Amino acid sequence: IQRRIDAVPAGKYDAILLGYGLCGNLLKGLRARHTPLVIPRAHDCITLLLGSKERYQERQAERVGSYYYSSGWLECRQRRGADSSPAAAAFQPMRADAPQVDEAARAELIRKYGDDGATYLLATMSEWTQHYTHGALIEFDFARARRLGEQVREICQRRGWEDEEVRGDLGLLQRWVN
Repeated sequence: IQRRIDAVPAGKYDAILLGYGLCGNLLKGLRARHTPLVIPRAHDCITLLLGSKERYQERQAERVGSYYYSSGWLECRQRRGADSSPAAAAFQPMRADAPQVDEAARAELIRKYGDDGATYLLATMSEWTQHYTHGALIEFDFARARRLGEQVREICQRRGWEDEEVRGDLGLLQRWVN
């Protein structure tokens, strides 16, 4: 991201907008030398897709243990599934439909890290799923024809999670762009 910011010529744009939430400190330390850098003040992308931090907090209180899916995450999951090594793909949240790491991924990890190392990595990298009990698709009218709710239901069935659809709201993103 820093390389892309640095590549922006001085005076070309009024601002550089980064459509990221603050989760994971991905944006920590990024700097723009000559163009204002505008980042939405949001804990994570779910805030941006639900329309406000208040709605995000309300959802978190109502449905503790919800993992959110959006059309972008599901489409990225499909693209990365073909582009990633088996082991790398298995640990991506977009691959939350995989109930366990398949044999090809396990073999790759054993080759790289040995049997003990692979066992440790598999246990550690799958811990993120233990805190979730629900899968929620953030639904938008423009994506409804893609029938993503069916994908989320299937993922949730494999995980033993309840599934639901939540109406998305792009108002916060629109205000940020404006």
